Amino acid sequence: TSTIPTEVGMLTSVETLAIQHNSFSGTLPSELGMLRNMTILSLHKNDIVGSIPSELVLLSDISTLSLAVNSITGTIPSELGLCSKLEILALSWNKLTGVIPSELGMLTSAKDMLLVANTFTIEADIPNEICELASTNTTLEKLT
Repeated sequence: TSTIPTEVGMLTSVETLAIQHNSFSGTLPSELGMLRNMTILSLHKNDIVGSIPSELVLLSDISTLSLAVNSITGTIPSELGLCSKLEILALSWNKLTGVIPSELGMLTSAKDMLLVANTFTIEADIPNEICELASTNTTLEKLT
């Protein structure tokens, strides 16, 4: 299996990086945050481990972030709520923990927020800010 090299950060003109359904392993390089023209980052169904780098908030034009079906751990960075153009956030089928950050409620462009099959803290409610999005244009899959 291969890892995503840190040199990926040098691909500054790339708008779409779709390398899903491969066997990429290792962690997500923080250098992904250097891809300022990125609109679609699709890395689902790989063998990625580690946490979601907070540097992804630097992707100011990101509309789709799909990291589903990996082995990503840790919490969802609250900074992702600053990605104002994010329409699709797919983090299902990982090993994410903690609470779902209320800052995701700032994703007013969100159409799909897919968080199913993680290990979030079940004692915590889904933040009201996200529920308010759900009444307009966001689909929340069942959290199990």
